[in-house]
Amino acid sequence: MRKFAISIFIVGSVLCYSQTKRKKSYKKPIKKTYVKKKATTKPVATAVIDIPVQEEVQPEIVTEPAVVEEPNVAVVTAEKSDYEKTAEKLLKQKGWINNRNSFLIRGVEGFVKGVYSGNGKIFVMLEVSNRSNINYDIQNISFITSPIKKKGIDFDTEEKIFLPIWSNQPDCIGKRTKQKLVFVFDKFTIGENKTLNVVINENEGERNLKLEIKPAYILSAEYIN
Repeated sequence: MRKFAISIFIVGSVLCYSQTKRKKSYKKPIKKTYVKKKATTKPVATAVIDIPVQEEVQPEIVTEPAVVEEPNVAVVTAEKSDYEKTAEKLLKQKGWINNRNSFLIRGVEGFVKGVYSGNGKIFVMLEVSNRSNINYDIQNISFITSPIKKKGIDFDTEEKIFLPIWSNQPDCIGKRTKQKLVFVFDKFTIGENKTLNVVINENEGERNLKLEIKPAYILSAEYIN
């Protein structure tokens, strides 16, 4: 029994010795802490550049115009009347009145070249010659009757105006030129105690012409087709 107690004592002491030895040899690891230094960064100067903002351009929408088909319209040219054709023939003639039935004022002279009848119309052909270096601008041309004055005889003094139904009257007769004028009237006659005066007034001027057409010229008008 005593030996058993001694063996237990020996075993227990051995165990205690081994535990104390383990406790002494075991060291806890030391944790090292590292403090990271903050990097100091120098401020960098940045240049501010204004970049223009481009507006968004909307594409233009091109629309083609609608094609409208126009109806075919026949162009009808008015046929010239018979008296217009006759007047054009007269412009190619010299005239049958040979005596100097004219009026001259400051380089502008007018002539009565002929009186014609045909197709129920009366045709009067005149000629105006501008010998000056200034254009002769025509304001109007009038055909007015006036009485023939004779001593001791009373005549009808009422004036009558005859209006042409067609003429080739120009607005201007250039310098150093001459032109024939034809006037067409419905058929008429005048009494022996009257005369038919042709008055040509200048526009912005006073070179006014006055030509006389005697009743005998009308009664003896040359016939023309």
